[in-house]
Order: sequence, then structure tokens, then C-alpha cells
Amino acid sequence: GACGDPGAATRSAGDKIRLVGAGSAIVQNKVIAFSAGNGIGLSTSASAGQILANEIRENGLVTTTLGGINVGSGSGGTVQGNLLVANNGAGIEVANGAAATTIVNTTVSGNGVGGTRAVTAGLRLLGSCTTAARNIATARSRGAILVGSRGTPTPRHDTSNLHEARCRTITAVPPE
Repeated sequence: GACGDPGAATRSAGDKIRLVGAGSAIVQNKVIAFSAGNGIGLSTSASAGQILANEIRENGLVTTTLGGINVGSGSGGTVQGNLLVANNGAGIEVANGAAATTIVNTTVSGNGVGGTRAVTAGLRLLGSCTTAARNIATARSRGAILVGSRGTPTPRHDTSNLHEARCRTITAVPPE
């Protein structure tokens, strides 16, 4: 059946799924949509989480800086084989201070749609231990991939294998 926003009265007020201090949690094969907060948030040292084969769309409906997946400070894990579409903020944001995070075989398209104050990158990689490979990032006016808080290349980001077809901008440095 059709999937549509249930409206403010029935959508979740915070993150749809939040992993707090969780070790080795797996979120797999879910449709995660229409949250006022992030679709999935990893926080308070959630470690070794796996976010696999999910469709994550239209989250961050109340705050333009919230989006599909947020990997918070001290947290890390693997994001693999997901589809992130039309989230208000970034499709995936890895915060400064996040632990090792790998993003692979994931498609982010049309994220950062929250207006003039939105976080507009498909992938926003602020953490210093992020590996992104074989991803597709499309349909962003400001940049498909932002490495560092102002687009400045940051050491230890491996984005050299990203699929570049249809990407407007890729800011990357080779791995050390």
C-alpha cells in the first residue's frame, strides 16, 4: 500500500529509533519514516551498531538539522545497503567525535530538503574515522557529500570509491 505522512498528531515526536549505549544492535529490513526527529539515532556510546537494508525517508519533519541517520559522538557502527530519501536534514550525519563508522553500498537521494537552514548534504561526515565506499549520493544542490564542517577535507575519510554519476559535488581526500 501507499506510504504517507500520518500527520503531526500521530507521527513520532523524537527519533523513530534511538540506540542509547547499545552494543552490537541490528536494525534491518525496516521502513523508517515520518519522524519529527532523526529516522535512526545512535547516541551515548552506542557501539558496533549495524543499520542494514532499510528504507529511511522523510524524517526530521520538525527540525531541519535532523535527518535520516545520525551517528552521535562516541558512537559508531556500520551503515550498509540502505536507501535514504527526502529527509529534512542530511541523509546520514556522522558527528565530530564519533567512533569508527563505515558507510557502504548505500543510496542517499534528495535529502536536505528542510529549507534555508537545513543541513543539505546527502552524507555529512564530520567524524575523523569515517569510511564511505561504493555509495550513491544524488540530487543535492549544495553537495552530495560534505567532509568536515565547512566542506574542508578532513584526514582519514575514505570516499575515493563513491559512485560519481549524477553527483553534483564530491569533497574527498584519499585514505592515509
